[in-house]
Amino acid sequence: MVAELVDLESSSRAAKKHHADIVAWTYEQFEKIKSARTPIERQWYYNLAFYSGRQYVMAIRPNKTDFTLKTPSAPPWRSRPVINKIRPTIRTELANLTNNKPNATVVPASAEDLDMYAAQAGEQIWEHQYYEKRLKAVIRRAVFWTCLTGTGFIKSYWDPTATPVGLENELDQQGIDMSLGMEQSAPKGDIKYCHETPFHVFVPDFREEELENQPFLIHAQLKSPEYVKALYEKHYNIKLDFGERSTSAVIEDSFLNLLGSETLKKQHSVLVFEVWVKPGVHPRFMEGAFYTIVNKQVVYGQKGWPYAHNMYPFAKIDGIPSGKFYSTSSIEDLI
Repeated sequence: MVAELVDLESSSRAAKKHHADIVAWTYEQFEKIKSARTPIERQWYYNLAFYSGRQYVMAIRPNKTDFTLKTPSAPPWRSRPVINKIRPTIRTELANLTNNKPNATVVPASAEDLDMYAAQAGEQIWEHQYYEKRLKAVIRRAVFWTCLTGTGFIKSYWDPTATPVGLENELDQQGIDMSLGMEQSAPKGDIKYCHETPFHVFVPDFREEELENQPFLIHAQLKSPEYVKALYEKHYNIKLDFGERSTSAVIEDSFLNLLGSETLKKQHSVLVFEVWVKPGVHPRFMEGAFYTIVNKQVVYGQKGWPYAHNMYPFAKIDGIPSGKFYSTSSIEDLI
């Protein structure tokens, strides 16, 4: 049994201090990583702007850490035509990288019939996952961010509330009415896959290229208040303040303005942290830990690693090697 990280129902002083220390440490690490990653993110914004045809953009730095992307005004007698050569180049690169389906080969442990059949079953599981979970689209979206910024991610995780793919019709044929609360007799839980941008994945050691060698990982997500309320307030009986907009905590407002995404600024969003701490890297989490923070409140947490394979639920896709964690993109050379 995995121990809980914090007692969410306890009102003791020690529990509150433990809760506050975890939140403070998480936000401190998040701000440190984001500040140290500012030069890297600036190049990502440049790449995205040039890919989108905003090729007269300039970075204005009000101070050493912050910057704003703007297109300076031109004299009335000067025209600014843009013939975007970067977009077709990236589209060609993306097509070449995703043209072939990735294959998985399972080597049998021995020449025994049982091991041979087990290896064949393993390859069939991969084929089933690839087509049923539409992994081609997930891989393509992750590779798209690799082409633009140099680094993309694929996240795989276990969703205990999902119904396994392919069983919906079978449950209907068996006469199981899911709307009447009879889903207890149906199997629950399924593997989920999604792509993730490098803007939302934070690691502390930029010199370490391997993801699994990072001491901890913070997955920052922006969720709607309705999503957070349905998922966390209902199950954990907590009250969250949705008045503060958190969009700029992950993606800068200047970039949203540059692309004309004014509507995103007006939308309220809630900042959600999923934190994965490897065992033995922090005195508070010697056994490792996984916890979720919503608006500076731990809504779920457990000591120990949640998966038996002891790996992060992320796969990193590198672009041009740079000798650092974040690879580079060919757009830098094109610029």
